[in-house]
Amino acid sequence: MLSAIGGTPLVRLRNLEGCAGMALFAKAEHLNAGGSVKSRTALAMIDDARNSGKLRAGDTILEVSSGNEGVALAMLGAVYGHPVIIVMPNDVPWERRVLIERYGGRVILVPAQANVGHTLQQCFSIAEELAAKPRCYYARQFENPSNVRVHEETTGPEVIRQAGGEIAAFVAGVGTGGTLIGVGRALKRRYPRAMVVAVEPATAAVLSGGPVTTHRQFGIGEGFIPALYDRTVVDDVVTVADEDAYRTAGALATEEGLMVGPTSGSNVFAAMEIGRRLGSEGAIVTVLPDSAERYLSLVTDGANVTAS
Repeated sequence: MLSAIGGTPLVRLRNLEGCAGMALFAKAEHLNAGGSVKSRTALAMIDDARNSGKLRAGDTILEVSSGNEGVALAMLGAVYGHPVIIVMPNDVPWERRVLIERYGGRVILVPAQANVGHTLQQCFSIAEELAAKPRCYYARQFENPSNVRVHEETTGPEVIRQAGGEIAAFVAGVGTGGTLIGVGRALKRRYPRAMVVAVEPATAAVLSGGPVTTHRQFGIGEGFIPALYDRTVVDDVVTVADEDAYRTAGALATEEGLMVGPTSGSNVFAAMEIGRRLGSEGAIVTVLPDSAERYLSLVTDGANVTAS
C-alpha cells in the first residue's frame, strides 16, 4: 500500500490555462494513498523517526493538524501498528474527523477562536502536555525537517521530470511550508530564474503583513509563520479570498474533471494570477493538495461557477 504514496501525475489544466495566459500544470496529490499531499510528509516523518529510534514499536503518534496530516498519520498508524492521537480545531469539516477515527485514530477537538493562530496555539499547548507522557512520539510537522526533505527529494524532482521543459513558476499554499519550500529548493537548482510563490488566505495574511482572523481554506494560513518557511526561497506571496478558492475548486470539478478541495482552488487561482503577471514562456506548476470528498459538507452551491 505504501507504494501508492508519491509518483502522482502532473495534470495539464487545458480548460483553465487560458485564464493564466500560459501552460498551467497541477500535481495531483489528492491521488496519493490517504487522499492528500500529507501522506508524503507523514510517511517521511514516521520512517525517519522509526529509523532513528525516536518511534518504537507500539508507541503512540501525536500531532496537531487541521485534518490532512491527521488522516495520513492515522492511516500509517494502522499500517505500522501505532496508536494515533490528533489534536485539531473543532471547526474543521467533520469528514476529516470521521476519516481519522475510521483509521483507528483518536481526535481531541479544541474550540475555534476568532484568530486562527490563537486556536492553533491552544492545540499546541494541549499536544505538549500529551507529549510528556511516556511512549509518545510528537511528530511536530510544522518544524520537522523530514517535511521539507521529502518534497525536496521526491515531489520536486517528479515535477521537474514530468513537466518536460522549463518551469517559470511554482505556486503553493503555506501551511507548514514543507511543500512550497521543498519543491522550491529542488526547482531553483534546476531553473534558477523560476519564481516560487507562496499562497495564503486573504484573512490570514501573516506572510503579507495583513490581518489574521479566520478563513475556510483549511490546511493553509495557520496564523503564524512556520519554522520551516524559508524566505530566501520565496519570490512572491499571493493572497486568495475564500470565495475565490471555493469558486475555482468548483471550476476544477466542472471544467477539468478534478474533484479537489478548496486549497486546490486557492493554488490554481493564485497560479492563474501569476500567469497573467508573467505573460512569458514556460509553465506554471501548482499543487492539488487533497480531494473534495472531505469538504462536501461545506459546499452547498457554486458548482457551476467558472474561474475566469
